[in-house]
Amino acid sequence: FQTPAGMSLGSVINACRAANSWASACELLSSELNRWLDIEDSFANAPPTISQRGLMERGLDVLLQRQSFIAVFKPPYINTDKVLGDLTDSMQVLGGPELTQVSRLDLLTSGVLVIALGGCSSASANYMLAQFAGRLVIKTYHCLCSGAGLGTFASKA
Repeated sequence: FQTPAGMSLGSVINACRAANSWASACELLSSELNRWLDIEDSFANAPPTISQRGLMERGLDVLLQRQSFIAVFKPPYINTDKVLGDLTDSMQVLGGPELTQVSRLDLLTSGVLVIALGGCSSASANYMLAQFAGRLVIKTYHCLCSGAGLGTFASKA
């Protein structure tokens, strides 16, 4: 039996979720996490803490770092790939693990970017990819506007 990758499992989880079978989706995700951890224990050693100093100069702010992921504030006009590259450079200097992109933000969008600590086949990356692909992660976007309005709400003006 081949263990499914996070994206593939996420598709199955999304189908369970769409069929209002949350319990099945969560049970499936939990059992596969255990299987991934049996294969590769990416949560065994705590990764080094990334220094804020070098990242702040690049416009990045580490919001939260845990054993399996890092959350960074991505400002507008900075590409998600550049953020990942800057974080990868910082981790390599510290001798930390590979990083895997599990979601992205558009160039003009600012917000929280979550990145898995571990290579693309690691337990942490697969677990997070399955959650994003399975639509178990809720993302909310807020639009801030200034200037004159364009018309009344829901108008076609």
